[in-house]
Amino acid sequence: MPRNRDWQERGVRIGGRVLSEKEAQELVCEIRKRIRDPKVRKEVEEFLAGRQVEISPEALETLRLILVSIAMMRPKM
Repeated sequence: MPRNRDWQERGVRIGGRVLSEKEAQELVCEIRKRIRDPKVRKEVEEFLAGRQVEISPEALETLRLILVSIAMMRPKM
């Protein structure tokens, strides 16, 4: 355990990497660009706007596939 128990990560953890706020925003913008299905696009926009609490399994799978494709294209750090 870390000595300082009050530590917090700054950013979002995805796949063992912590993204800064700027990187997370860029990732969300890139994901939005790659959604081609209008139904999924509408559902994601409703979720991000806070008008919808959950995302359907179909939309979630689409988002996972997009995220994996983006992650595979990024240079390893």
